[in-house]
Amino acid sequence: MRHITLMYAIRKRRRLHPRVPKLHPVLLRLREIYELILEHPEPSLADLTKQFFQGKSGDLKAKLEESPRWFEKRLRRGRCLVMLDGLDEIADDSQRQAVSRWVDRQLKDYYETPFILTSRPDAYKKAPLYENAIELEVQPFSTKERNTFIHNWCFNWRKNTTEGRVNTEKARQRAEGLIYQIESSPTLRLMATNPLLLSLMARTHVDKGKLASKRVDLYGEVCQVLLEGRQRYRKTTEAVLSASRKQGILQRLALEMTKAGMLQFTLDNKPAKEGTYTQAKALLQAELSRVPRHAPTPEEFIGKDEVGVRELLSDRQQEGLYEFAHRTFQEYLTAAELKRTGRIDCLLNAFAVGEQALAWWRETIRFYAAQADATAIIEAALKEEHRSVAALALAYECLNDTENLDPATQQKLEQELDRGLHSSDLEEFRLAARVLLSVRLNRLNTDMREPQTITDEIPEIEDSEYVTWAEYQFVQDQILLREMAESERSMPSPNRKAIPDAKQPVTGIDIWDAYQFCGWLSQMTQKQFGETAQYRPQQPFDGRIQLVRFRVPEQYQPLAYYLSTGQWQRADQETIKVMLKVAGKKDQGYLSVDDIKHFPGVDLRLIDFLWVTYSNGHFGFSVQEQIWLEVGGKLDFGRDKQAASAAFKKMSDRNGWRVNGNYISYSQVTFDTSSAPVGHLPGVVVVCGDVSGGGGGCVDCAGVLGSLDDTCWGMVFLFSRIQTCKV
Repeated sequence: MRHITLMYAIRKRRRLHPRVPKLHPVLLRLREIYELILEHPEPSLADLTKQFFQGKSGDLKAKLEESPRWFEKRLRRGRCLVMLDGLDEIADDSQRQAVSRWVDRQLKDYYETPFILTSRPDAYKKAPLYENAIELEVQPFSTKERNTFIHNWCFNWRKNTTEGRVNTEKARQRAEGLIYQIESSPTLRLMATNPLLLSLMARTHVDKGKLASKRVDLYGEVCQVLLEGRQRYRKTTEAVLSASRKQGILQRLALEMTKAGMLQFTLDNKPAKEGTYTQAKALLQAELSRVPRHAPTPEEFIGKDEVGVRELLSDRQQEGLYEFAHRTFQEYLTAAELKRTGRIDCLLNAFAVGEQALAWWRETIRFYAAQADATAIIEAALKEEHRSVAALALAYECLNDTENLDPATQQKLEQELDRGLHSSDLEEFRLAARVLLSVRLNRLNTDMREPQTITDEIPEIEDSEYVTWAEYQFVQDQILLREMAESERSMPSPNRKAIPDAKQPVTGIDIWDAYQFCGWLSQMTQKQFGETAQYRPQQPFDGRIQLVRFRVPEQYQPLAYYLSTGQWQRADQETIKVMLKVAGKKDQGYLSVDDIKHFPGVDLRLIDFLWVTYSNGHFGFSVQEQIWLEVGGKLDFGRDKQAASAAFKKMSDRNGWRVNGNYISYSQVTFDTSSAPVGHLPGVVVVCGDVSGGGGGCVDCAGVLGSLDDTCWGMVFLFSRIQTCKV
């Protein structure tokens, strides 16, 4: 927001975008004006701005005083860009909602003026805008976005640290070196999807020349660079506290917060919001009092760049709340402090308390095991009273992370897993197989604590190892058990023949069995993480299963599940349902041509991606569009409905919507990839009639779906929209 304001203020707005309009920027921090809104909720934006700038200096104040109606006129004519920053910094939910209602009124009153409102997602969900607002959310980087960011970062770093002309070749080489290191490590690839962590990795790479391949070492390097880097770049030797001393203080704060089950703290003495650590000031005062000369105050330590630790924290000034820049920094620092003290009772107790406590401490335990002796941790997980999938999976991950483990303990864990995988006892096998599968899912889903919404691109994470026979057989057993339960058949015997190659990659699997396996994993992941991860087999498929994981917004999870499990009719019906919801036409019950003209491109791309992915290229809107173009269909027939109808007939003959010269009804649709023609699904949803009663949307001239002309014309606009959105 400040960057946009600056670019407009110095008349270099075209740096933002070549076609950005000429506007007057207005940046208002809601934490500074919300009390004025609450006291007088009726005044307009123009009146409130004038009131806010009273008593302040500057050209805008003088302009407002000289011509009171100047600002109002520009707002009315759409000549301003109004930026309202930090809705989330209004602590009280009811006050935040009142401010949102006021913003809604301004959007309505100044309907020609563009507004930008920023907020953290959780706060906005409790106080959303309703007046024609488009919601956007910061997304994880795709591979292309990540590489673009790295190249731009390296170029600008050299520009800011060298005199004269930037050596673009050196900047390019540095960027390519960082990209190569990230691509060489699955851990770094996953971390690099987060914009904040990627920027920290870039800074560390510049400072160190090379990134540590181990996650725990990388976090140590990042902390060192952030805690000492600013003084180094300023060439300042007068540091009140060394980087190691600062980190030691932060480690103790992180440990106490983690023990208390909290992710934010305050330095205020007044009552804080629930879930806020309130003893931070006392802890920091005690630690800083041991500094012999010029000891900073807790406020200085937290807030001053040259003194403290500001770059490792994020803050919400109005609420007086602070938290670590990323949750994993708190977990890393907690583990580092436990290593320093050697007192790990809190980690061992997590195994005894239960799975909820183990989930809270899980990443801290892994960070600890990666830099200390993991023997006690794994021994705790192996205790009979702690025996669970979560405990054994965590122990197995610690085995892979650690460089210090008693050989007898390692052998005990490996024998425990191996015995279960090759056991003829069904329950022992299930436990061991679930451990293997849980380790795999944990590895693929370490980013699941980050929010996710719909995005232009669908970032994917590729697994580095093939699925084993044990994991595959476990999932097949679960599918069989579910089918037996639904049909009320008797359950299988608890004993069966052991799998001899349990830890070897599964081979010779049919592609549709692989998709069924992926569909079940999606359900399992949702139960474990409470999120909507989806999986597909790596392509080209060779009979082995190498997972590719991607995430979809929650409203698309049912569609993804039906598609992944081959429930094509349910998927077709869910497609219509979700499209009506996205378009805001749920009550209307159908999509008109105008609705499809304005259908959100990111949603259309995602729906098509899911259909094409899970049908192995057999179904999907883009598949239908390709057939349309191949038979001579156009994306714009003007007013020539006769030509459009002729193309629609040819397409329908190809994809099975017309049989023996007659259009089929919805009851005649084939919901089977083995017999349905290519492009047969999804059914037509762009019709000028009601599809809610038909259960689907294929061509049915005699039914409730509207005339053939309406359906044909709707398809023209659907394919045109697909082309526009680059599906």
